[in-house]
Amino acid sequence: MEIHRCRFVEHLPSGVNTLALNGDSSLLAVGRSNASIEIWNIRHDWILEKTIPGGENLSVEALVWTKEGRLFSAGHHATITEWDLVHLRSKVSVDSFGGAVWSLALNDSGTTLAAACEDGCVRLFDLLDGTLVYKKSLVGDKARILSLSWQPKSNFVVTGSSEGVIRRWNTVTGLSLLSVHSLRVWRFLTCLVVAS
Repeated sequence: MEIHRCRFVEHLPSGVNTLALNGDSSLLAVGRSNASIEIWNIRHDWILEKTIPGGENLSVEALVWTKEGRLFSAGHHATITEWDLVHLRSKVSVDSFGGAVWSLALNDSGTTLAAACEDGCVRLFDLLDGTLVYKKSLVGDKARILSLSWQPKSNFVVTGSSEGVIRRWNTVTGLSLLSVHSLRVWRFLTCLVVAS
């Protein structure tokens, strides 16, 4: 009679901070709370194809794919990184110039990357010719910007801040064109005040 030892380890998966689908919806990038990035092929039975390991003092709070298949990430470490998906390492990293990055978004043409920053500004980066170069800042309030989205087929970005303010920005002029503030009036009533 043979005796075999068997040990069980409780597996605690890392939380999912962010998700991004590539252009043809065949690959899903998953940013986990341990700062790792997983690339899943979801066209064929959800196969985990690649894992880029996380590191100390890193986080992945935002992911975005370009139409050409370039993958960018950002987080609390105040850098924006493009990933080499063949060698599973950083291809290029640039400073966000605004602290932690909470959200990333691309314009329709895939030439400009917008980053929602801790300091309340939106940072724009040029992606022309395979680069990642700082372009300009859209200066707002001091409240951190938590989310942003490009308005389709335009030069406008819409942002949401930690103080509940929604802004519409012109990325050419750098001006905030619209601010929507949420105010609490009495205990159960919320109203919106629109200022342009």
